[in-house]
Amino acid sequence: MSKKARDIFLKAEKGEEIILVPSIVFAEMFWLLERKRQYPLKFKKVVKQIRAKPGYQLFPISYPIIEALPRIEFRFEMHDLILILTARLNDAPLITKDGAITESKIVKTLW
Repeated sequence: MSKKARDIFLKAEKGEEIILVPSIVFAEMFWLLERKRQYPLKFKKVVKQIRAKPGYQLFPISYPIIEALPRIEFRFEMHDLILILTARLNDAPLITKDGAITESKIVKTLW
């Protein structure tokens, strides 16, 4: 992770920066932590920790995102499309290390 991305996370923890967390991120996190058990973390604990940080805001899948789906390239998986559109529609960079997204230049990214 770059220093710039790390600084954004640290500032968000203090409420000095806002990070929009698309709701699909929580769905993916639930799947990985509770169903697949790929990481030694508990979903409820992680959600509680995120909610306690003032700079993290849950961002729902909204009508503008749904309406934009047909206008975007479908070479990405559905959850990635939602992340991309959330960033684009909010004129915000997407914090990701996903090589396919960063190489596509479809949205500004940080990592």
